Amino acid sequence: MQELAALKKAVVAVPGAHLADQQKNALMYERAGAARVLQDAQLLAPDGTSVLTATLLELLADAAATQTLAENLYKFARPHAAQDVARLIWQVYHSEGPPA
Repeated sequence: MQELAALKKAVVAVPGAHLADQQKNALMYERAGAARVLQDAQLLAPDGTSVLTATLLELLADAAATQTLAENLYKFARPHAAQDVARLIWQVYHSEGPPA
C-alpha cells in the first residue's frame, strides 16, 4: 500500500480472509476513505456477477471518486514519516541536549 500511496493511486484491497493484520489494515484504510475493500466472499455476487469488476468499473467511470481515494491514501500513509521522525529527534536533541 505504501508504494501505491507514494504514487497517489486508488486502491481496491482484497485482504486475505485468514490474515488478521491485512484485515485490520484494510479496515483502517477504508475508514479513512483511502481504499475500497472487498472480502474474498464478496468477490462474486449471489447471481454470479463480479463485484470486483463492478467496483473497478465504478471507479473508472468516476474520476473524482478515484482521485479522492488516491489523495486520501497519500495523506493517510504519511509519505514523509521518516523525515518527520528525524525532525522530531533533532528538535528533542537540540531542546534537551545530549544525554548525560
